[in-house]
Amino acid sequence: MAEEPQQKQPGVINTEQAARLLMIGAERVRQLAKDGWIPKIDRDSYYLVDVVQGYLRYRNDAERRATKSGADARVREARAEEINLRVGVRAGQLMEHAEHVALIEELVGHVRAELGGLPARLTRDLPERRRIEKAVYELLQRLAARAQEMARVGGPSGQPVAAVNADNAGSMGG
Repeated sequence: MAEEPQQKQPGVINTEQAARLLMIGAERVRQLAKDGWIPKIDRDSYYLVDVVQGYLRYRNDAERRATKSGADARVREARAEEINLRVGVRAGQLMEHAEHVALIEELVGHVRAELGGLPARLTRDLPERRRIEKAVYELLQRLAARAQEMARVGGPSGQPVAAVNADNAGSMGG
């Protein structure tokens, strides 16, 4: 006959009843008792309140530790990333953002200056020179628009560098 054992006294349950109550295995209940989460009153006897409260304490502690370990992992990842960046800078593979912007501005300024002098170097015919100046100006406008688009999408500041700002493309010829 597989009858459920009767409670010895009100509020006292055995391991099997505690396991069913908590929806865990009997062995897990015994392990929690051994670890001190659920106090025993006798062999295979527990107060119902102690079982529930002990299990809740155990679960809350496990969640706290999981949250803490997740935060610790994020801190470790951030430190590793910072170290990788420092190593990259020292190895000459990375540079500061301001230095990068200055290099781009210098290069774009040089390209604009060279393109600005191109029409005069190509022809002395004024109508032809104006046509070339217009083509160079339109080219610079397209490049400035593309640079602004790239800055909005991927730039840390979200602003294009001054040398390629479409509002500051400057005039060609005179």
